[in-house]
Amino acid sequence: MSVDENNDEAYKLSISDNIKITANSDKGIYYGIQTLKQIFRKNKAKGVFPKVEIKDFPVFKIRGFMHDTGRNFQSVAQLKEQIEILAQYKYNVFHWHLTDNPGWRLESKLYPELQSEEATTRQKGNFYTQEDFAAILAFCKERKITVIPEFDIPGHTDAFRKALKIDEMQDPKVKPILLDLFQELMDLADAETMPYIHIGTDEVRNDFERVSNDVIFELMQLIRKNNREVIVWKEGIVVKRDPYSINQLWAYHKGRKGHRFIDSRSNYINHLDPFAGMARLFFQQPTRQPKGDSLALGGILAAWPDNNINDERDILIQNPIYPSMVFYSDAIWNGRKKDYPEYWAKLPSNNTSEFNNFKTFEEKVITHRNLFFKGKEFQYIKQTDKEWKLIGPFNHKGSVEKSFPVEEEIKDNYKVNGKKFSWSDKHVGATIHLKHFFGFESVTKAKQGTFYAFTNIYSPDDRIQDFWIGFQGWSRSGGRRVGPFPDLGDWHTTKPRIWINNKEIAPPVWKQPNLGTKTDEIPFIDEDYFYRSPTKINLKKGWNKVLLKIPQDYNSWKWMFTCIPVNVTKDGFREVSELKYNTNFNLN
Repeated sequence: MSVDENNDEAYKLSISDNIKITANSDKGIYYGIQTLKQIFRKNKAKGVFPKVEIKDFPVFKIRGFMHDTGRNFQSVAQLKEQIEILAQYKYNVFHWHLTDNPGWRLESKLYPELQSEEATTRQKGNFYTQEDFAAILAFCKERKITVIPEFDIPGHTDAFRKALKIDEMQDPKVKPILLDLFQELMDLADAETMPYIHIGTDEVRNDFERVSNDVIFELMQLIRKNNREVIVWKEGIVVKRDPYSINQLWAYHKGRKGHRFIDSRSNYINHLDPFAGMARLFFQQPTRQPKGDSLALGGILAAWPDNNINDERDILIQNPIYPSMVFYSDAIWNGRKKDYPEYWAKLPSNNTSEFNNFKTFEEKVITHRNLFFKGKEFQYIKQTDKEWKLIGPFNHKGSVEKSFPVEEEIKDNYKVNGKKFSWSDKHVGATIHLKHFFGFESVTKAKQGTFYAFTNIYSPDDRIQDFWIGFQGWSRSGGRRVGPFPDLGDWHTTKPRIWINNKEIAPPVWKQPNLGTKTDEIPFIDEDYFYRSPTKINLKKGWNKVLLKIPQDYNSWKWMFTCIPVNVTKDGFREVSELKYNTNFNLN
């Protein structure tokens, strides 16, 4: 069994009476060692390896993860912790978004005012020294990871303009300063160590942020003169004279014809729910093709926790970063033979081959969680055994508090206003999107109405059980992106409700009730189910009936619910394996 001669990241691992790793380069050897670590198991006082023959290689050249430290600073130690995980899962790029409106986070010795408290609106005084930058580069290089630094210009430059007392980016002083800053950046490492420079160019929405295309092109020429590749966001500024930039795609945007591209579409962790989001990362095909080629370089998983934070650890607590790294690592290393946009917002029906593939991979993820993420923020537990019936949407005619016969009696079907409604079965998962906020295929195409969800949960005893319960997951992006936050006494402004054995469950006592949507500077505390104290539910021995009411109106961005029992342990979140779900109406 030979190693792929055309791939310097390929390796062969053979374990029998001895262990042998064969590769074309030190990268392949390194990845073989990572696999060796993953398959090692302790057995009492001994260690055990399986007898295997593995030939392995990535199908994409770029397999990356991006952090926005411009908006919210993270310490070198916290970044290194995450980079170590990236290395374990064979990522080879750390995309470092170093500048944004709240702060210019990389020290400049030419323009030290960029780090001034006057220029910085969050975590004042926190920035990376040039020594810090060099340390991260060295740390990554040891782990076969390339750093892609990004200075995002000419948008996202409030800190830049405040520091240099520039009102608008068209000021003649801007171009020479930017040329200086990018040259200073490139002088921190040689082209082999730092072969890519990202110049942003996205979301230039205001006149004061605009520059001429000549400025952008001159920056590109400077970067090329330093033997580096230029990366720009797409959607972003398009310079027609630019034949060589690499386009990093976000949202639904496509790359320019003939340009190489990196895929970051629909995988922003700050929008991902810990459950439905992981299904998306599993079923989404990176670059929308089975493997890379001369244009499709790969993908970068991105974390944009836009809102202000109370503590740097909140970035890991309030965003499913570690689960996302594990789920995406498989897709970006092995590729996906097919894209499944129909499963970007929901799990396939039970017992389909696609469902079974996800279930098998979920078991692997849980094994890795238990082995390698003890005590870390890993917000994922088994969800493929959680089944639901759904009915709706009933027309509430703009009144989300309107009741329907489902609340009075559970039966197979109902007739409301001359229309027959029946339950649909085979909905699986801890989080169900009724209508996805990005328009991905989900349960309904209706814009508003009221759904009900039903299941039974079997408990072997009487108990008080912790549950994760939530409605309308809150994106950690650009304010509270689900409309205003509810007042005390409500789960959400759309008035959802939940009953267990016909007893209504009260919502949490919110620490920050009734906040508006545009509250970017007020940190999240308890908005989402996975970083607040779980809801305690009284379960009786035997079967417990669970009914949820999930209305939607035009004022809310998301239409979804989460309901799953959880064990909170010193090692992290774990399944409650003795509880069983069943959607039959009549159970003894």
